[in-house]
Amino acid sequence: MKKLYNVKYELMSQLRSNNNISFSFLRQYACTLNQTNPGTTIHIKIQKPLSTFHRLFLSFQAQNQGFLKGCRPFIGLDGCHLKGSCGGVLLSAVALDANNGIFLLDTCICEKETKWSWKWFLNNLKMFL
Repeated sequence: MKKLYNVKYELMSQLRSNNNISFSFLRQYACTLNQTNPGTTIHIKIQKPLSTFHRLFLSFQAQNQGFLKGCRPFIGLDGCHLKGSCGGVLLSAVALDANNGIFLLDTCICEKETKWSWKWFLNNLKMFL
């Protein structure tokens, strides 16, 4: 039984190290998005002392234009907890299109569902729209 726990521990530590490597590519991903999709809004907040990922806001220009030209002037907000090894919360803003379908405006990945993370998300949404 102890061998199984040791194998699980080793696999989980490998997964965490892969996540750390992936997070190091976030800035490159943001630059690529801005080059390939002009008008895309992507904001990444990094914790200063440790230089670790804190929050990410992402919205494409096509989502902005689609909302302004084809959606009802109503925005719904929601958040859901992420169950992966890193945890966190996915915040999203949606609207209703002309066919009563859900139209995604933007998404935000943050550390916890707190007043400060919602405020940061809503300020970015306000700037985007």
